[in-house]
Amino acid sequence: MTLFAAHVGAPRFDLIVLAVTLSGLVALLHGARFLAAFVFRRAEANSWPVVMALWDGALVSAALAFSASFGVLKSQIPTVNPFWADDLFTQMDTVLFFGKPWELSHKIIPSFVTPAIDFVYFLWLPMLLATILIVGMFAPEETKRRFFVSYLAAWSLLGLVIATAFSSVGPIFGDLVGGQSFLPANAPFAHAASAYLREGYVNRAANVGQGISAMPSMHVAMAWLYVLCFPKLRILTVPFFAFIAVGSVHLGWHYAIDGIVAVIGVAAIWSSSRRRSSEAERDNHRVAMDGHGVRAVHAFRITLNRLRSR
Repeated sequence: MTLFAAHVGAPRFDLIVLAVTLSGLVALLHGARFLAAFVFRRAEANSWPVVMALWDGALVSAALAFSASFGVLKSQIPTVNPFWADDLFTQMDTVLFFGKPWELSHKIIPSFVTPAIDFVYFLWLPMLLATILIVGMFAPEETKRRFFVSYLAAWSLLGLVIATAFSSVGPIFGDLVGGQSFLPANAPFAHAASAYLREGYVNRAANVGQGISAMPSMHVAMAWLYVLCFPKLRILTVPFFAFIAVGSVHLGWHYAIDGIVAVIGVAAIWSSSRRRSSEAERDNHRVAMDGHGVRAVHAFRITLNRLRSR
């Protein structure tokens, strides 16, 4: 979101408009699909196409609207809890990796690879929007339920609660907390995005994507959610996750510990969503069985009355 907003100059409610537009598109496509299924009498025809289309559209709209408002909420973090944890995370990274990971990565990774990492990191937002739309339209109900539960929980618990408790800026904005900034020279997207974020912080603006927060890395969190949610696509999701995880440190956006916490947090949320989904499935099955039981009793009574009438 940050990178996208930095390059298109998005006003505060642009993504809300996008959310409504995409949710409407979901509804229209669902309606067309179910209408075709009804006309051609295919097995996928459903008695409630409009309801299902509107429900899926509402899921997409809610997720995107929440994402649009997230940057505004994140911009208030230093007001609620001023940045304090950067020294702590720098020390933790130094102990874990025997040095500052963002400096070590540039000793290991050739400089000509940095623009590629920067570009993939920029693709994170288009990937997020596409994933929300595709899951909302085409994913099986179980996958859809777990994805959106995990998505909203991750942004709320990790992106707001933990981010506020451990308020930090990351190496790229080290100068804002009395340290030294770290930003590779050959990372144009990172330069544009950091300038946009810095402008918002200095002007105390609350625009889309202008909040600064390092712990935990929501880029890493969402990339890891893709790995967990789409096991059949791991040939694609794992390399994407690796690029995002490395890029979050290599470009100076995050401390390595930010990504570690993100992975652990999303894994816990995903595991919890499975238990909740299983409970919901059992409840649905119980309701269905109860319905069958009522129909069975009704059929028995009809049969008994017929026997008596004879």
